[in-house]
Amino acid sequence: MTEGAGGGTISTTALYNGFYEVVRETLNIKFIRACEAIINEGISNIHTMTDVTNGGIRGDANEIAKVAGVKLVLYEDKIRELVNKKVLDMLNRLKIDYLGVSLDALLVICPEDVAACVREAVERAGVKISEVGFVEEASSQGGSAEIVVGGERNPLVPKFRESAYTPLKKVVGESVSDAEFEEMARRVELAAKSARAKKERVKKWLLSEGAK
Repeated sequence: MTEGAGGGTISTTALYNGFYEVVRETLNIKFIRACEAIINEGISNIHTMTDVTNGGIRGDANEIAKVAGVKLVLYEDKIRELVNKKVLDMLNRLKIDYLGVSLDALLVICPEDVAACVREAVERAGVKISEVGFVEEASSQGGSAEIVVGGERNPLVPKFRESAYTPLKKVVGESVSDAEFEEMARRVELAAKSARAKKERVKKWLLSEGAK
């Protein structure tokens, strides 16, 4: 994973809470430089590259693990070292879980023999990068993510919402009851079906009279 200082989420947090100097930390192109370095180096056999965005590493790690059917094991101390110091200090002072917010870091998952090439290419581009974890076979229950804190491995579980980073979000909260979760999941599925149906209607219209 590369270093991260966040983007819109962190800027919003800073502006809402009076940490105006932190906004400047988000104004960089390190993510782009890291991606370009890997692409220009012609490195192949990378399993996935993703930006750590909404939901943070909690959400991203679990989603990747479940889709790929593997177990991702991450080291909390290694991840923490890659978070911009001013950003991390602000999040700590505001009691915001940095594992649950967008850091705009680049997460690369690749075979062990490719990792060194990725690290060297990104470092040559002037971007900090470290190995933050490893991949194991999934359990019989399917893909999952774990995090190592103080030598102990614990489940890295995503919350229903990303970490609350504004006063209003703190009021709404990050967790819900099982009943609320089921209802919200049902509504999300209905919204997704409605969006797909609308896309098909627009597509059909464009292919008929709309294209004339």
